Amino acid sequence: MVSDLYSLHFEDRTEYLYACVQADVINLAIAVQYINETMAHVRQTDATKMLFVRETPGMVSATEYSIVCSIIVNMIPRNVRVALVDRSPAHRTVVRIINAEAKEKDRDIRAFEEFDEAEAWLLDTTRAKL
Repeated sequence: MVSDLYSLHFEDRTEYLYACVQADVINLAIAVQYINETMAHVRQTDATKMLFVRETPGMVSATEYSIVCSIIVNMIPRNVRVALVDRSPAHRTVVRIINAEAKEKDRDIRAFEEFDEAEAWLLDTTRAKL
């Protein structure tokens, strides 16, 4: 999917749904828009595993990241395992906030800085939740 503000690409891979968002500019409204589109696609395809790659610039504040992370954790269906790879300049902040929020809410969601690590975690059925 493509909007004027970002590009959102989906691939139905053998073992999981792959999604990637790319944007030159990011703010809270844009993030909410691509999250809504992603969640609609997850529900339409009945995916139970998703690897989501975020290639966007950093947002202005940690508060905005906290809001976005909370939205992600709360919108993902409980039966869906999600690995998120953040390639923004603020990747350390995003990884820390997502992982803390997912752990607090007992969700099968984890953020990573590296694709290979995220994919291995997503496909590892022996690993427990965070």
